[in-house]
Amino acid sequence: MYWDGSFGACCSERHAPHTQPSKYNLRSMTVAEWYRSEPMQTMRQQIVSDTKLSQCASCYREERIGHESRRIKENFKSVIFTEQAFDRSYQQSPMYADFNSADTARQPIDWHIDLGNECNLACKMCNPRASSRISSIYKKWQLIEESRNANWTADPRAWQNFLDGIMSVPNLNRLHFMGGEPLLSKRFPELLEFLLQNKRQAISISFVTNGTILDQNLIDKLKQFRSCDIEVSLESIDKNNHYIRQGSDTARVLENIENLCTQQTDSFHVVLRSVPQLLNINNYDQYIAWAWRQRLPIQSIPLTQPAYLQIVVLPVALRKSMIARYQTVRDSIPPNAVAGLSTGRNVGALGTLLRRECDAMINLLNGPEPDDVQQLRAELSTWLQRWDQEFGLDARDYYPEYQEFFDAIQYQV
Repeated sequence: MYWDGSFGACCSERHAPHTQPSKYNLRSMTVAEWYRSEPMQTMRQQIVSDTKLSQCASCYREERIGHESRRIKENFKSVIFTEQAFDRSYQQSPMYADFNSADTARQPIDWHIDLGNECNLACKMCNPRASSRISSIYKKWQLIEESRNANWTADPRAWQNFLDGIMSVPNLNRLHFMGGEPLLSKRFPELLEFLLQNKRQAISISFVTNGTILDQNLIDKLKQFRSCDIEVSLESIDKNNHYIRQGSDTARVLENIENLCTQQTDSFHVVLRSVPQLLNINNYDQYIAWAWRQRLPIQSIPLTQPAYLQIVVLPVALRKSMIARYQTVRDSIPPNAVAGLSTGRNVGALGTLLRRECDAMINLLNGPEPDDVQQLRAELSTWLQRWDQEFGLDARDYYPEYQEFFDAIQYQV
């Protein structure tokens, strides 16, 4: 369920399986009706065929560089090993009968919900659909005519459709929330109270937060559910984190993460979320090493858009100079007994997960230059200058190793 209330099939999809967001929307239909709709039936047929889906391009790309994609992680939940013995594990999966059933009366048991786009940050790789602050800035810059601030939860019918949908699925397994920033949503604590009052503590809750807000009352409620994962978005443990995540205070975020870590239990977990890109690859090796010391898993999604922030936009020589550091961090992390499997959140496989993260970064650093690399570098210079003038920043203060590159692309503020 996207920021505007429209439906999709997967949070990693390049595009929704429809072109009518006003029709396929919580304002006009329930989750059950969406699940039975023609676009979803068509997509399910495509998934079980040999046809590659255009909306799945991001996962295909991540797997090519050795990254644990969303597809791999989600399949693992159904005991399907995408990269190892796929056919056999699929046939033995406890969900096999459901996946092959023609019964459209069933409903999905894992939901991903964007609670509008209300956000207090303006991350350089984000967009107006996911951040009200960026939307306001884009409007000021006259890049959009109208603010795209959208909170579907304020619509009484959409909200009721959402609650009715939850209550109609007795075996609902997981609710995963994003924003914007979910902790700014007035509906989020209201929903938790609704679930507790209706004795739905068996649901697993997870959400992505930018880490700037720590609400202990909310945390105490979350601890009452079967499990809870708090996924904190963090791009770096150094000051370039708040260069990327504009409006953030990195020291405060790290302090909040440490607070949450002290409260971890077998059912209450902290997970790191990141977007490996040109602006954090310079010290992302330190981030991985820190995650290992803190015993925290990283769920990263290598950046694809905007294309000018991809790692391959950096000069080849500059990229090559970073590789040895990632190899050093990789070698410092002992592998798990089972070297090929990790689940993204499983601390028991943390060594495998973080070593794999190093491998993926090395593959990205070794990637070929795009054919349009000069155009992408020009766009990078334009956008960095635009953002840095808005927030009073200077990229050269955060990336001394990029000085020659910045001069070459004519970056100046």
